Amino acid sequence: IDTTNPSTPVITNSSSGNWTNANVILTASSSDFESGLNRIEYSYDEKSWSTKWDTAMSDNKVTGTWTTNMNNTVYIRAVDNAGNVSLQTTTSIKIDKTAPTLSLVTGSYDKTNSNTIVSSSQFGASGGNVSCVNASRSNSAVSKISDIATLGVNSITCTATSNSGMKTTKTSNITIN
Repeated sequence: IDTTNPSTPVITNSSSGNWTNANVILTASSSDFESGLNRIEYSYDEKSWSTKWDTAMSDNKVTGTWTTNMNNTVYIRAVDNAGNVSLQTTTSIKIDKTAPTLSLVTGSYDKTNSNTIVSSSQFGASGGNVSCVNASRSNSAVSKISDIATLGVNSITCTATSNSGMKTTKTSNITIN
């Protein structure tokens, strides 16, 4: 008679639970020294459990690959051949493969204009930030038109970078009168 729960699964997460724009690979392993391990399950809600891993269980471990945008906590548990269930362990899957969008102002402006250079930006679920430089003038950092110190045409390059590492770069010519 086996009344002992399997060991709490040990999880290896290819992204360590951080934001990524790559596929996330999880490996879960457990052990049961009495009746033997039957399966390792995962759930997003602790109610519906799945055994749909990429690999069949071998040497008391399974591997799965997640490929689509998501921001989920994954609960993982093991079940032995007697039906005993281990304690759960968790990891996070945070995938954002969405490239940021970025729009910049263009045209001629008076040097005292305090409008921002970035007219709009959007990021996927991971969020992010935008940085701009005046490529015509020693790559000095700028965020507003009034930051541009040189009269004439200035080539402004802005890069939107998501927290998952996705990037979008755009350049705009802004003339300072």
